[in-house]
Amino acid sequence: MHDYFAFAAHNWPLVVALAIVGVLIMADELHRRVRGAAELEPSMAVSLINRGATVIDCRKSEDHAAGHITGSRHIPLAELAQRSPELKRKKNKPILAVTGNPRESTQAVNTLRKAGFESVFVIKGGIAAWVKQHLPLEK
Repeated sequence: MHDYFAFAAHNWPLVVALAIVGVLIMADELHRRVRGAAELEPSMAVSLINRGATVIDCRKSEDHAAGHITGSRHIPLAELAQRSPELKRKKNKPILAVTGNPRESTQAVNTLRKAGFESVFVIKGGIAAWVKQHLPLEK
């Protein structure tokens, strides 16, 4: 045990750096848990969709019209709280919320959680990440 203290005393900058990295990792994980949504890579989102997840496109109408995930249901973020009862049969199934940016993702997830949906996911990087991986969009 004495060796650990001697090492720490001689290499205090490394010990401090390790502590800072540990705190940053914990803060990032806490932030993800508070946000409430698991972020999925687009490839994992495809797998979830293939297993029956409901895709809700919460982007603006013009963005949705420019291209959306095949089979997605368009409910703009501004209408999500009022229209969430339309999805009541899907409460026990995963929901994949598609938004334009991370702030909107957080809002969509919070709205769906308040409406009683438990399994809510978002695409990491949003629709831009979907397109970047050359996944299909429907117009």
